[in-house]
Amino acid sequence: MIAQLDDGDGWAPLGLVGQRLANLVTDFDPRTYGHAKLRDLVKESGSFEVKNETVCGIYIRCNLSTE
Repeated sequence: MIAQLDDGDGWAPLGLVGQRLANLVTDFDPRTYGHAKLRDLVKESGSFEVKNETVCGIYIRCNLSTE
């Protein structure tokens, strides 16, 4: 999913990832995993790098050190 949404450098907007995830897995809820927000679940997983862009929001990409 991230590869489909990335900007060519591996980064994808977390908002779009969340929307796509909600469409594909309608019963997905980060609270099931102990997090109120998808952002918090992604950060704690350690599987993704996260960057905050002041204008464009939060972006994620697969953590290259875990592949």
